[in-house]
Amino acid sequence: MEINVYNELYDKIKDNYSSYLKSDLITFPVFANIVEKLFNQYNLRNNSKKAILVTQLNALGDAFLTTGFLRELKQCYSNYEIILVCSKENYSIFDSCPYCSKIYSVKFKNKNMKELLSEIITFSYENLWQYKFEMSFSTHWGDLLLPALFINWFSGANQRIGYGEHTKSMYFKNDILYKSTFGQGFNFDNYLLTDNVKNPYNMYLDLDRKFYLLEHLGFKIINKSPEVFNSTFYSLPNGKKVAMLLRASSPKKKYPVFKLVKALKEINTIEPIIYILLGDKNDIFKEF
Repeated sequence: MEINVYNELYDKIKDNYSSYLKSDLITFPVFANIVEKLFNQYNLRNNSKKAILVTQLNALGDAFLTTGFLRELKQCYSNYEIILVCSKENYSIFDSCPYCSKIYSVKFKNKNMKELLSEIITFSYENLWQYKFEMSFSTHWGDLLLPALFINWFSGANQRIGYGEHTKSMYFKNDILYKSTFGQGFNFDNYLLTDNVKNPYNMYLDLDRKFYLLEHLGFKIINKSPEVFNSTFYSLPNGKKVAMLLRASSPKKKYPVFKLVKALKEINTIEPIIYILLGDKNDIFKEF
């Protein structure tokens, strides 16, 4: 019965998407109000279960910083099911995470905002609505902020916690719609988030910003260390262990990867250290 209800809800949302968004994103507020009414009508917002959604679509480094957040989130909400939506690129970081009941790795085809929204609507219908999330967390700051916020919103989660557009995401900076829409001061925050978190002005580290989402809810977080979700890491011989991410988004970066590898080898001749290289195997093996 519930599947049939969601089929009906999905059809209605897609119909309204075609009517209000396919030609012009400026009409998003109208579309958003209709979607909220439909979510309430079909008890997706107000019939929540003990389930939490977390989205993390960023690159490997930001993904690794989220590992500790998942651990502390599970401690704060021990009786809740945690569902993670990550990217195909950072899935290797979360593959064996013991705190998540289910992990979805996604790679959307479109960067055009209108087409991307259509993909997210379908993804949410096929994978997320079944959980009836009580809350969701977007751990993003800057890049890929908006896609993550849209996933949280379309997931049906009742309480949606994250950082809004004040972080100045430039994910769609080359999209004509982005320029025309945001250039006019349009803001999605009021629609996508129930808790639009503003971190303290003197909080500069991305790691601290992730945990601040829990502190915003009144939790006191003491352990902010990242975690490696791999049993091999803990079965290695005793000694100093350092987890490393060997990837740079551009070879023109100040410290390209091959220079980092060279430095690690030189350090290891002075003091033996066990380096655990995280990320895609092909990226790692290219460097050795």
